Amino acid sequence: MSTPEPFKVGTHKPGEGIVEFRFEGVWQLEGDHLRIAPRDNQLGLLLDLAAVVCDFVVVSYTLLVPFREFRAGEHRLGPSMPISDVRAVFSKHRSFLESDARHAIEVACEDARVIYDDHNVIEAFGPPNLFLDVLARHGLVEGEVVFPFPHTHHTHEELDDHGVAFLSEPLWIAIR
Repeated sequence: MSTPEPFKVGTHKPGEGIVEFRFEGVWQLEGDHLRIAPRDNQLGLLLDLAAVVCDFVVVSYTLLVPFREFRAGEHRLGPSMPISDVRAVFSKHRSFLESDARHAIEVACEDARVIYDDHNVIEAFGPPNLFLDVLARHGLVEGEVVFPFPHTHHTHEELDDHGVAFLSEPLWIAIR
C-alpha cells in the first residue's frame, strides 16, 4: 500500500475518515477584495496575481505552527525584491508550501496585497479587473467559496526538512 501524498486541508468522509479537500476552482467578490479558491497551483496563482500589479514585492511569511528551531511569527523575504526572484525561491519549496498548513504567505506592493492562507485560499486586494484576467487564464470561475465543515489542517513531520530549507534561505529576516 502506497503512502498518501501530504495535504494541507482535510474533511471527514463517512466510511473513509479524513481525506484531502480540494476547492472547485472558484472565486467570489468579498467586500473590498477577491476570495479565490483554486483547486491546485496555489503558488503559481498567488504570484501571477501579484505580478499583474507589482514588479517588486515584499513577502511576509507567517509561521503559525512552530517546529524545530523556528518559532511562530512573521518573517520577511528581503526588503523588496523582483517577483521573478520570489518565484524562483517558491518553486524550490513548492511541496512544502502547498502541502503543509503551518503557514500563511503575503506578497505585497504599494498597489496590491495577495495572501495565501492555511486553507489553500487566496485573498487578493487590488485592482479586480486585472485580477479577473489572471483568474480566467487559470481556469477559475465565479462561484461561492464554501469551506468544508468540519475540516482539518495538516502539518507533516516528513516536510520539516523542506521547511528548514525554506526558512534557511539567506534573504529571510525574522521580524516578530
